[in-house]
Amino acid sequence: MIGIEKLKITIAMALFVSQSWCFTKPALELRGTVMSFPFWLGTTMYGNMWKGFSENEKRTDWWWFDKNYWTDLFSDMERRHLNALAFLHPHPYPALVDLPQYPEARYFPPDLLNKYREMFKWIVEEAKRHGIKLYFLTWNICLPPNFASAHNLPEFGDDTPLTRAYTRAVVAELFRSFPDLGLITMAAETPPGCIDFVEEAIVGGLKDSGANPHLIFWTWCSYPWEAQRILKAYPNTTLMHYLQYEQFFLPKADPRIKKFSKECGNAPMIALGGPKSAHGYLFWGDPEWARETVKSLKEQNGIGFFIETYIADPWLAQEAFSRYAYDLGDKYDEGEWFEKIEQHYNCPGMGKELLSGMKNASSIIPLFLLLVHSQTDHYMPQFGLPLVFYLEMPTLSSYIFENVQTTDEKGYLKPNLGLCYPNPDWGLKVTSVWDYAKGKIPKGALTPPQIADDLEKNALYCLKITKNLRNRIKENEELTSLLDRLELNAYLGLHFSSKIRAAVGWAEFKLGKNTAAKVLENLRKSIDAWEKIVEITNRLYPGDVSFWRCEIASPPPWRQNQIWYSYASVRGHWRDHLEPFKRELMIVERELKKGREKARLPLWEELLAFPNEKLELIFSEDFEEKNEKWIWGECASLTSKEAINGKSSALLDSRKLKGEWHFALRTAPEAIKLQPGKIYQLEFDYKIIEEGLDYPDNPFGVAGRTPTGGVPYDIGTGRFWDGAKGSFGHRVVLLEPKNFEDYFIFFSLHGQGAVVIDNIRLYLLRQ
Repeated sequence: MIGIEKLKITIAMALFVSQSWCFTKPALELRGTVMSFPFWLGTTMYGNMWKGFSENEKRTDWWWFDKNYWTDLFSDMERRHLNALAFLHPHPYPALVDLPQYPEARYFPPDLLNKYREMFKWIVEEAKRHGIKLYFLTWNICLPPNFASAHNLPEFGDDTPLTRAYTRAVVAELFRSFPDLGLITMAAETPPGCIDFVEEAIVGGLKDSGANPHLIFWTWCSYPWEAQRILKAYPNTTLMHYLQYEQFFLPKADPRIKKFSKECGNAPMIALGGPKSAHGYLFWGDPEWARETVKSLKEQNGIGFFIETYIADPWLAQEAFSRYAYDLGDKYDEGEWFEKIEQHYNCPGMGKELLSGMKNASSIIPLFLLLVHSQTDHYMPQFGLPLVFYLEMPTLSSYIFENVQTTDEKGYLKPNLGLCYPNPDWGLKVTSVWDYAKGKIPKGALTPPQIADDLEKNALYCLKITKNLRNRIKENEELTSLLDRLELNAYLGLHFSSKIRAAVGWAEFKLGKNTAAKVLENLRKSIDAWEKIVEITNRLYPGDVSFWRCEIASPPPWRQNQIWYSYASVRGHWRDHLEPFKRELMIVERELKKGREKARLPLWEELLAFPNEKLELIFSEDFEEKNEKWIWGECASLTSKEAINGKSSALLDSRKLKGEWHFALRTAPEAIKLQPGKIYQLEFDYKIIEEGLDYPDNPFGVAGRTPTGGVPYDIGTGRFWDGAKGSFGHRVVLLEPKNFEDYFIFFSLHGQGAVVIDNIRLYLLRQ
């Protein structure tokens, strides 16, 4: 039961909203948000991302059937002048329709399906009553797993007459059953560019439905001329583009939106995006930023916006984007936000300070992303990065696209695996750490020290505000949690700024300057800040969380493909990186003593390695002579000429062989016994004789394999690596055997290349 004080605040907020938002023509016609369609339906896309919903979908007593939930949701959306909601799912159709001609596509028994259909019909009507249109956002080409299995087809990407016929029929039936729905779809990602499939199966199904539903065609993996095909084939179509791909780094819409619109005859555009990924688990809320972004979208022929806020405490971000998507007003007026903040947190007189702290805290990740840049949703630097990333990741200016590095003669990315144009001119030049150290600074460009100074300035100002406010609040859990979140952002800013300065010092050291002390001093400061981060995140997130970590195993310089393919899904915590960062300081101190020619920076695998005191050596090999512990492939031999140390090393050389994969070297069956449930740490040294000639991103491989289970059960972190000719390094690979007892360790070559390995050590983690 709602308390009197809470009721008063709710009424006051409603009055404030109605009085302060001018009911003029909306700034954007479509103003929407997104949520996952909470059904598994067996789909395995994105690592079985929807499987978490499986425990509910066979029942009728969960929140999907709670009408109060939907009424409250739609009422809140209506209050914020939102008029669209998109459900995300690769293939949602079996949850709501049945095709007698395709019984193998069924997922629910008839009685349960009918209950879901009845409930969804009510949800659609309730949304309509609040002025909200529901959409499904789907991927292509996707099949229900049972259907795929029945016809011996893959779940994703197989464009066959049967696949098209089924998809066309199920699309038509959905919109016959629910004619008020809309659809968002794309010619992606299974496979990219499946425009023929979309035109025949998806557009064909919409036409067959007779309902003429609104189609939003997401231009992901499509070129302008392909989007024009859909506009021509189905006139009730609007195009959609990413707002800023998967990251949020400047208060403006992507310049490629207007470019795409122009190439499609100035077609109106909808944008999708917002603070997420690198902002995940953090606070973000800057109303002025939101207004500038919406204004920029309108200037690029934008007419709609689906806001994504996968962040902690997202209310201010949602309120701000909703407010300005409906009414931009003549100018930004921060006064209205003071009052909203005070009402939300029940903290009279603190709104101005809080908004200032929020804006400073919100600036931390965007500032960092300008210098150490990536736009994939797997990039999550808020969990920390080794120093080498600060020197080798692209900046906003040098970034191209995650997994494409070339453009054709007309300026399009080939192949199109996402956005069809390279990174545009965002109106801001950013100098990399290496270029800054070399004195290559374009006129007017933002430099690493400037970014470090701004990060520190904003962080310290935010901490000053939070300290002052903590002294004034009493028992207010929500506000206390907010201050923790603001301080988390601030200490991340201090950590980033110190590491940027350490990176500059390292680059200058490698170029011959005496800056070793500068490197170590700033690394120590970065660790001090990380200790505060751990302290705060232990309060905010006591348990482990999920995130992505780029575990690239190749020495720099890196190609963007290598970065793209090196992300690993991790279940862990900020505290897990404290000891690795301390280890990094020790390694860097040791490396600096080697001198600028030999000094190198460690990768994640060295920082995450288990310390010697936790390890038991169970196997070693120095390759001084051939022995029965190894099975040698045709491209493996001993070499004395290229020996890393001792009289010889193992040379793996496929330069004279044809074919894609070459098994070079593997342990004999009796040489090692890897036990399920145990953790092993494999270490070895290597020297690259010839980098990958055919497959430059992953020419050298190492892993554990079971003959019984086969390739799907291969084990090992950092499975592939590469490097420039003549480069050397030390690999650390963790092996966790699955339910098989016949694992062996092997080295392989992908295409043509040559590498020397030596000093192999296999350790068992003591438990």
